[in-house]
Amino acid sequence: MALTTETEDYIAGWKVKAASCQNHNDLDTMFQKFDALYRIYNRLFNEVSVRLRKPQTDKAGATSHVVQYITADTLATMVDGTAETRAAQEQLKDFIRTHTYHFELDGVQHDPDDIKDNMLLARMESTVNKERMEGLLFLIYKVRCNLVHGQKHHNPRQLPLMRAVLPILELLVSKTEEKLRL
Repeated sequence: MALTTETEDYIAGWKVKAASCQNHNDLDTMFQKFDALYRIYNRLFNEVSVRLRKPQTDKAGATSHVVQYITADTLATMVDGTAETRAAQEQLKDFIRTHTYHFELDGVQHDPDDIKDNMLLARMESTVNKERMEGLLFLIYKVRCNLVHGQKHHNPRQLPLMRAVLPILELLVSKTEEKLRL
């Protein structure tokens, strides 16, 4: 099924922006690339929700709807299929284990919620692909939420996080777009 002209134009414009962000050693550039790719992903997961006849909510669209649409096994095969995305996935889990970054924040002060982070880690370490992929996609969703709603300032210590998230997000955008075009 074809994507609308508006969606095609939107994706094309943000792909140009993402492609211009090549300096993987510059935090601002990596944030810009994440932003561009996530805008594409947001448009795509909303289309997925429509095709699945599900409510268009960001959290469900970005996580469970995409996993259902592409299938957990296909996503797991993709993420596990390259050394770069396998390593990125492992690094993201290690960030939770070592409390390098906090993905689940609680309360007005946005305090780290280690219990919820550990529950996210358990999902990402599951032997059930559906649980594992929904956990991974939820982590990417939380990175976006924390950047947009958490008013995060760019700090050089965030560069490893961007380097780990981006290859998975790029793969996710590519596969979601590909499947929507079938």
